[in-house]
Amino acid sequence: MPSRLDLPQTDFTVDVITGKRHRGDLSAGVGMVLFDEAGNASSKVKLQHIFQKHMTFPISNKDTAELNKEGKISKIEFWADGAHDHATRYWHVNKIEVRNNARQETFVFPVQEWVVRNRSYKVRHLDTSLPQLEQEEFKVERNDELDEKKRIYELDQKIPNGPVQVKKLPRAEEFGFVVDFDLKAQNVFLEFKSFMLRLFSDSWKNIKDIFKIYENTFFNYPTPKGSHLWTDDVHFGRQRIASINNTVIELVKDLPQKFPVSDDLVGPFLEGLTLDEAIRKKKLFMCDLKVLEGIPVKDNFVLCAPIALFFVDLRGQLKPVAIQLFQNPSPSNPIFTPACPTLTWTLVKMWYNNADAAYHQGLTHLGFTHLLMESFDLATQRNLSRSHPVYKLLEPHFLYLMAINSLALDRLINEDGWVQEVMNYGQKGMLNLIVKE
Repeated sequence: MPSRLDLPQTDFTVDVITGKRHRGDLSAGVGMVLFDEAGNASSKVKLQHIFQKHMTFPISNKDTAELNKEGKISKIEFWADGAHDHATRYWHVNKIEVRNNARQETFVFPVQEWVVRNRSYKVRHLDTSLPQLEQEEFKVERNDELDEKKRIYELDQKIPNGPVQVKKLPRAEEFGFVVDFDLKAQNVFLEFKSFMLRLFSDSWKNIKDIFKIYENTFFNYPTPKGSHLWTDDVHFGRQRIASINNTVIELVKDLPQKFPVSDDLVGPFLEGLTLDEAIRKKKLFMCDLKVLEGIPVKDNFVLCAPIALFFVDLRGQLKPVAIQLFQNPSPSNPIFTPACPTLTWTLVKMWYNNADAAYHQGLTHLGFTHLLMESFDLATQRNLSRSHPVYKLLEPHFLYLMAINSLALDRLINEDGWVQEVMNYGQKGMLNLIVKE
């Protein structure tokens, strides 16, 4: 972008900022008209340049002679020139800024959409208005915008009985070029590292063998900071409240019959309190992953639906005191406690965390975050104009959401994707869990 010091001294300059979208620049010129608050219009201005991400254009004083130099630029009208065969069909514009150089004042015109050649666009300064307060000249354009968005953002249920998703990823929702390039480059790098890891690493025969990966200077993997804590009860409790799945834990008000914990069983871990006393003092918490019960799993795999009881000790530390791996108590489904042999208790906690990971990936992460939020994104895109103040508040939080979801369904949750390969319940189980909850 040229420095303003290099530009001719004119009353007005225009900055055009294109969006960070793949193929979002324009190789043709742009026509524009500026309007002041009194409705006076400039001449039709041609911005004849090959566009970069941010370009600045001086506007001839002759073209702006009719404008009030002491007032505001209240509106612009612009269009992409389609006269050249080589002109890009679509052009993604983030915003256009008009600067009154004498007053040192800048007027911002948000666009935030793909601009089509030979179509005129009118944008107000800051372009924010509730529909019931819309100016007459913008009402038709606003309704046309929503009709167009309903056509582009078609509804679909890619997961039977699952959340509503977009039928086909719109151009406006695609990854930006830089993001797209980074993702592909990172994928190639990780594939190479994975290949080299398999080539130069032996199979693991014990826990110590795992740490050889971190000792290898070629791979340069940092040793996980919590690697020495993986068997620690305090760390296990901390994972329930300070990790990625911290919405499951609940205060115990009454212990369910399906989880027959007794004072004899857990009393040694309650610091002299009975279960009733610990409940009254609000020191007992529980995680119940009952939603995992009955979820289909891959052949020869098991997915627990555990219940875990936690106690807050005098130091304020949350510790596990009882874990039942399945929902219905029976001789073959006992309640485990820290009094069990160390290896048994460690394995029980590992099985619990395996179930916790299944809940997190299927519901907390994919279901409740990505897929459910896509439904809200669709409702916003189809029913709120870009001029609506609520749209402007929500839209930044939806950045790349549909693109990420589309990529996830195509690459991670497909029939032979990452979920099918890594998770106990595979693709079928994860989708079943999402629909169930």
